[in-house]
Amino acid sequence: MFTSDRKKAVEYAYKLFNYACICLTAAIFCALFGAVYEVFSHGVFSFYMIYAFAIPLCLGTFPLMIILLCAGRKTEKLEIIDLKEAETLYEEDRYWENSCLYLFPGRTALNAWFSGIAALTAGCLFQGVLEIYGTTNRLIVVYPVAGVVLLAAGLAAFVIPAIAARRMYRRSRGLYPQ
Repeated sequence: MFTSDRKKAVEYAYKLFNYACICLTAAIFCALFGAVYEVFSHGVFSFYMIYAFAIPLCLGTFPLMIILLCAGRKTEKLEIIDLKEAETLYEEDRYWENSCLYLFPGRTALNAWFSGIAALTAGCLFQGVLEIYGTTNRLIVVYPVAGVVLLAAGLAAFVIPAIAARRMYRRSRGLYPQ
């Protein structure tokens, strides 16, 4: 594996970390928004408004941090003593490259997943506002449906290419019949 490939993977890991920080910021914003909104709601509260922060936290920050922990970063060995160790290092690099291929979601998967999180969070906040106001709206059903569909699309866009890549890798190693 070339050094530039490793740098690209590490840069992508930093992007995922930034996305996790953005989701954490959104969760904090939702918690503060819910708290301020409930202070001025004259004693009326909504569980949708109170727990709206949990959606970007549980569906955004935690999964991205788990992906980053699973992918990990391998420290480079400074000294190679003999050829056997150099061969082992090469195999470890190939394993690291392939594990990153399976664990890092693509752009399509991330876009769909974050859109689903945004739809669910906006739906919870809107439902909370409507409950505090004391009214209903029949179009509120669109938010959870759209959120779940987008989350499922993001999950499919992450899992299907990873399975295909794993099969191609195992076929190239002779572990699957042709």
